[in-house]
Amino acid sequence: MDVNRLREDVSQLDWSAVIAADSIDKKVNRISSYNRRPKIFNSLLVGLYDVHAPIRPVRMKHLPAPLLTEDLKKLIEKKNRAKLKYKINNSDLNRDKYKKARNHCNTSCRDAQRRYTHRSVENGDTAKT
Repeated sequence: MDVNRLREDVSQLDWSAVIAADSIDKKVNRISSYNRRPKIFNSLLVGLYDVHAPIRPVRMKHLPAPLLTEDLKKLIEKKNRAKLKYKINNSDLNRDKYKKARNHCNTSCRDAQRRYTHRSVENGDTAKT
């Protein structure tokens, strides 16, 4: 964002309607009650946003894996928490809990990937395989 251009545009706006309004509610509302002109603070601010920070469509380049379900995400989170506990407190109990969580997570992820591949091959959609 070009800050100098933004400052220039802000200084060129007509702030008299905001200053002349007698209450905060009238200053913030989009339409003034005394002349029905949409020149109050929110309108001025939205106009600046439209010019200096317009909404643009964003394309996701790396979509999440379709086989990654909520259950798998929970298992991964459980594995990560167990790993963190093991790193903080290097005990045999924490190591065993981490290994058990890791093995369960890896097995579940592998099974989900196999199921997804099997379903995509069964449906005849070779583009997904």
